[in-house]
Amino acid sequence: MGWSFFNADEGDERKYGIPFGIYIKTKEAIPIYTTFLIAHELIHVAVGFKGSDRIARGLEEGLAELLGCIYLFSRLKGREITANLLTYNRLFFPPNQKWDVYLDNLRQAILLYHSFGLTGIKELICGGRDMIKRVESLILRRDFGDISLSKGEWDNDVNYLVSYILSFPRNYVVSPLAKYISNFVERNITVGDIISNNRIDPIQGEEALKELEMKLFLLIIKDGYIVNSDMDTISDRRVLRYLIT
Repeated sequence: MGWSFFNADEGDERKYGIPFGIYIKTKEAIPIYTTFLIAHELIHVAVGFKGSDRIARGLEEGLAELLGCIYLFSRLKGREITANLLTYNRLFFPPNQKWDVYLDNLRQAILLYHSFGLTGIKELICGGRDMIKRVESLILRRDFGDISLSKGEWDNDVNYLVSYILSFPRNYVVSPLAKYISNFVERNITVGDIISNNRIDPIQGEEALKELEMKLFLLIIKDGYIVNSDMDTISDRRVLRYLIT
């Protein structure tokens, strides 16, 4: 599957002969990020203690993201580093279907967290893979009212991070020049002034501004003027990202 990290539980050892443990490709071990992923795998370890031959996927991946990558890791490194790694690991652009499945699973886990808190999430982990599969089936059938878990323990850092996941504008991605030139966009300034004041090639500069206008509708250009702009709304420049092709 091309994974860098993998947990083999007792069922895998019995069925496939893979000794129990967490496996890491040593060439892909990265400081801090490795801890982030180990936190995820530890949740699979906890689920596996209940015993099941079911595949560790789906909602279980979302629970591992929520309880491992978000709750446990933020306890170690704080919520800002956690938010950065969630952006890198789950909110990258362009999307990739294989890894976007994990983001879908995380959203399912967030749904459960909002309703039941960490108490319900921990109950699911302790219930094992078969219980998780039953709850996942209820979510996929949209039988949300039939999910019965204990409620309690909402955490401030987890609240912040799941809100970040749900609100981050993943598709605010433009070319490097459009990202750069966005720093100089203001209402009622001319396109010519933006380009000349910042020593930007005129043709490329106009294309970059047109990209901000037509691709993301962040500004309006009329008769050579920026007549309207929404750049002040996304003043935190970490929101607008650039893509190297």
